[in-house]
Amino acid sequence: MARFSCGGVALCASLRQVPPGLARAGLILSAVLIHGLSFGDYIYWSDNNTGKIQFGDTRGSGYGGPITYYDFTDGLVFPRGIALDLTNRQVYWSDAGTDTINRANLDWMSTPVAILDSSDGLVNPLDLALDIPNGFIYWTDSSASKVSRSVLDGSGVIVLFDFLDGLVQPVGVAIDVPGNRIYWSDANASVIQVGNLDGSGVPATVYNSSDGLVLVQHLALDSTATTLYWTNISFGSFPEIWAGNADGSGSPIILFDGTDGLDSPAGIALDEIDGKLYFADPGSSTIQVGNLDGSGSPSVVYSAGNGLALPEGLAFEEAPLPVPSGGAPAAAAIALALAAIGAVSLRRARAIW
Repeated sequence: MARFSCGGVALCASLRQVPPGLARAGLILSAVLIHGLSFGDYIYWSDNNTGKIQFGDTRGSGYGGPITYYDFTDGLVFPRGIALDLTNRQVYWSDAGTDTINRANLDWMSTPVAILDSSDGLVNPLDLALDIPNGFIYWTDSSASKVSRSVLDGSGVIVLFDFLDGLVQPVGVAIDVPGNRIYWSDANASVIQVGNLDGSGVPATVYNSSDGLVLVQHLALDSTATTLYWTNISFGSFPEIWAGNADGSGSPIILFDGTDGLDSPAGIALDEIDGKLYFADPGSSTIQVGNLDGSGSPSVVYSAGNGLALPEGLAFEEAPLPVPSGGAPAAAAIALALAAIGAVSLRRARAIW
């Protein structure tokens, strides 16, 4: 089981080991004690060099973090894609080192479980997307040239699209459940394609190399399923983050590129309420944030100085409580943190002292 670890906050630094489940409450509490302000949003990421699943406040290490959920002691080797089930407080990730897709609780209480492995046809699983209401998980497998689906427990695996449909090296994936659509990027074919969620019909190309795609990487789809965002790496040019209409109409635009400090952007996560776009950049060992409309330049949230090496998959969680315009009272925030600590302490946890 991964031990709690964080950086940049004196309260955290003074604790060498913290029981499982206290870290999230401690993150809130440390921020309140130091800043006396509001609750922040959270970002979660995989780091395929350090073999960790981590999270931290979107405002950076000054508010606590990064904190390790799971690591090599839990069997992680090269975690890549990551997806959150915030309804059931669970995290899913793919691991290219073990050819598995795994699931664990967001409370440090559980041992990660491989719900899918090589016996299910996994070769190099990458990105993930969850349909919690209908109980499905979708993923890409770049080496098997497949986009697949299963029930959340790993049963009922079906291949939706594969090399017979023209797939070469699918990487990113995003789903539009109301629209019955699944999108994926194909790095080798330099395309973004869309198909039906049940695998019926023939995939259609949304964008291709004539639209500027080269080694297209991860995808994100906004909540209205009208705008796609993706990362792209261009040979002999700058790495880029793009946005375009999900139906392929019009011309996509570059939001950020190498002149904004990008090196090799990978996973993307959207904060539509605040108009922000978070992305992992393994080339610079950073997680950065920029404006959804592409204005200004991105800023670094976490970096190698916080222990990041090759962050790739990324997910976002809105603040646990709404923040009043004047900032949440410190007393209320402390009470919430203490209540969380008390609740967690009543659970039976694995001892990691």
